Amino acid sequence: MTSVTIQPENIDHAEAIAALYAVGFPDSPEGQIVAQLRKNCSDYHGWVAVNPEQQIIGHILLTPTEMEFADGSASMGGLGLAPLVVHPDWQNQGIGSNLVRYVLKAAAELSQTFIAVLGDPQYYQRFGFVAAAQWGWQSEYNDIPTEAFMIYPLQLDRLIQKNGTVYYRAEFAEAI
Repeated sequence: MTSVTIQPENIDHAEAIAALYAVGFPDSPEGQIVAQLRKNCSDYHGWVAVNPEQQIIGHILLTPTEMEFADGSASMGGLGLAPLVVHPDWQNQGIGSNLVRYVLKAAAELSQTFIAVLGDPQYYQRFGFVAAAQWGWQSEYNDIPTEAFMIYPLQLDRLIQKNGTVYYRAEFAEAI
């Protein structure tokens, strides 16, 4: 693999990130969602993959989520991993995997309990994501296949195995 570095996103990256989403998800609103999250979310954590020519070829984002217990007794904060994009010319070279691994390490420093993701189980399970249903958790999005909703435990001792629903920020409702 060509030398690619991962670094925190900054405001100067916004235009290149928007262009990347336009190429990576040409018929989807992901780029608009990222722009809205950047504008509205104070706990926005984005990272970019940069090639040797200093072009942004990948992006990954963590934003707050909330798991509300079905009995209404409490809630628990976590993070949502979404979206993840790699430029089509750079796919299948391990860049997406490196972004996910990087974010999992970085998330441990954010003092959160879990990371939630809606995605391909075969892809995300290799990083340690597990079916959220085994914890009694479900996504707020009812039309998502159960197996596609997963969590990555950051602090296993703080996770509670109790029926509940994980809610993403309102900006994501547009994409689902």
